[in-house]
Amino acid sequence: MTHPYDELTLSGNSLLFTPCPGTKGVSVAESLQQLQQAGASAVVTLTPAAELAKLNIEGLAEQCQALGLQWFHCPIEDDCAPAADFTAAWQQAAPQLQQLLQISSKKSPFTVKAAQGAPRWRQRNSLVERGIDKAEIMAKIRALRPHALTLTPHVDYFNALSSANPITGHQDDN
Repeated sequence: MTHPYDELTLSGNSLLFTPCPGTKGVSVAESLQQLQQAGASAVVTLTPAAELAKLNIEGLAEQCQALGLQWFHCPIEDDCAPAADFTAAWQQAAPQLQQLLQISSKKSPFTVKAAQGAPRWRQRNSLVERGIDKAEIMAKIRALRPHALTLTPHVDYFNALSSANPITGHQDDN
């Protein structure tokens, strides 16, 4: 079996949309190996720790490390905008992820349990931080997944980045 993912490429940056490794009929180890073969050098997990435990995926960090993948845990509750724990984790992860994205052959999968809106809007934010046009980002994501990015908390959070980016503290040009 193959772990599912979609690839979004904009202006030389590639991000992978993927459910949490180990949740789609493929083991965590096999899922991570397949993502690594697809070019991933890091995994960003948005699934909260309690949900990872419920899914028996508590060793994700160690399994990533064993494969030489960087692992970042930036939890977001389903159907919610980011809370303080996400913002703190993202502020630590963002500089390293931006460095990885500067290397054109490197990709970062953003993972959640059910591949709902959270990874897509976080990917949007990651691309906005790189200076890519928001309208282009939205169009490309919706071309991949037509029902993506419809939850109000996610859209509102992303739209708020137009005046000041709460992750980097810089003004957006968009």
